[in-house]
Amino acid sequence: MLLAGKIDWGDAPTWFGFIAAGVAAAFAVASFIKLRQQVNEQSAFIGEQQAFIADQRAFMVEQSETLRLERQELLATAEDRSAAQARQVRMPVTRQPDWARARVFNESQLPIRDVEVKFGPYTPSVTEVQARDPQVVVGSYSSPVHLIGPGRVFEFRLSEYSEQVIRNNRAVLEFTDAQGARWALDEHGELKRLVQE
Repeated sequence: MLLAGKIDWGDAPTWFGFIAAGVAAAFAVASFIKLRQQVNEQSAFIGEQQAFIADQRAFMVEQSETLRLERQELLATAEDRSAAQARQVRMPVTRQPDWARARVFNESQLPIRDVEVKFGPYTPSVTEVQARDPQVVVGSYSSPVHLIGPGRVFEFRLSEYSEQVIRNNRAVLEFTDAQGARWALDEHGELKRLVQE
């Protein structure tokens, strides 16, 4: 109780404690509100970062797909360039009962190397003939022919075998183009790239 001019110190510390506890509670509530605000800001920041990372992942997937497609296109272009020379090599085959002849025409602008024609397991004789007049022989060679230059024609002739051997063994031309790729061309005109060892 309060008397005039006298303070009851028994109740005063309780009041001071109550006021101090109230101030502490107010600071605790303010700190909790501030902490909650910081947590919300951090959550928003983390959400933004996750969205950014997701966007970056999607961009990287898109870039990877673009790079894969560009690589496929470049490989196809390189393969087409390599095959362009090989497609300019022709090999018409003529057959008679007692002989077969494969003429190899290099109509590309580049030489072909290690040229060999086989009739099954049989190796034919090789001559170079004039492009304008294939009846004129320029020279004789052994197989495989090291180099056939642009515009040159070589004749691979299989003779001195039975009619059955000549009829049953199809001609296959193998050669290396200027890029170093090895090719096989059969007498039906089917061209395929060979795997090099």
